[in-house]
Amino acid sequence: MAIALATGFFVGCVAALVVNSLDNKIGGIAEIEQMTGQTLLGATPLFQPIAQGEVPAGTTHLASLDEPQSTYAESIRSIRTAILLTGGNDRCRVVLVTSSIPGEGKTTFAANLAAIMSQSNRKVLLVDMDLRRGTLRHRLNLSAGPGLSELLAGQLQKPELRTIEATPRLEILLAGTPPPNPSELLDSRIRELITQWRETYDYVVLDGAPLLPVTDSLIVSPLVDVTLLLARTGLTERPQLLRSFRMVSQNTKHFVGMILNGLRPDDENYYGYYGYRKYSYKYGEDGNAKNR
Repeated sequence: MAIALATGFFVGCVAALVVNSLDNKIGGIAEIEQMTGQTLLGATPLFQPIAQGEVPAGTTHLASLDEPQSTYAESIRSIRTAILLTGGNDRCRVVLVTSSIPGEGKTTFAANLAAIMSQSNRKVLLVDMDLRRGTLRHRLNLSAGPGLSELLAGQLQKPELRTIEATPRLEILLAGTPPPNPSELLDSRIRELITQWRETYDYVVLDGAPLLPVTDSLIVSPLVDVTLLLARTGLTERPQLLRSFRMVSQNTKHFVGMILNGLRPDDENYYGYYGYRKYSYKYGEDGNAKNR
């Protein structure tokens, strides 16, 4: 029995080491900082928006609007402040949000960041720049219609902008109809449009396409003031993140910030970063109201 127990323990340890060595997925803040050589700009906790079919028509489910005191909303505010501190308001007006692969949460993050920015009495434009698979309208529960692709192609003289009732200072430009040549279309007129947006808005948030599958965000990145590269715990692999970071940070003079998305409440990184374990905890609540 003793031999069997020792053998089982040994085999279990070896199996755990093998599984850990084969797992290339990002697991924490320290990994990102060690890989990129820079301090993490911010981290957001795991947030599951209501499924599209459960959202009433004309409404949306953004934590920054529906749960303004939640940990997720506070993390977005912290990131907004960190962005502004990198160079001041004038040097951080156009922000590109991108990721390595689809599914890392960049659209939800970009929408909440734009909403938070507009709450400080600033005029903000949120643009869906993923001309292939733009999902911003689904996230915000907006109807389909012409957008950026039609504007780039010259089919629209003025952008068809959308608004959300809860944030009148935020205007939204959807991706529009998927074109046959997204990269070429972006390269043709996007510099001109960004210049126009700088003159009209206090801040512009661009929800870009993932970096590794397509080149769209690489075309846009040199034209912005700040590029935010998102990684998601348990999804983004280390080689993917390292390659994406090198792609957007090489030969550029603007700031590239790393964001870790999807920290779980039971993750030690979550406790170390936020100082408490419950997502539902709100800093302004009475200490006796919830178990902390």
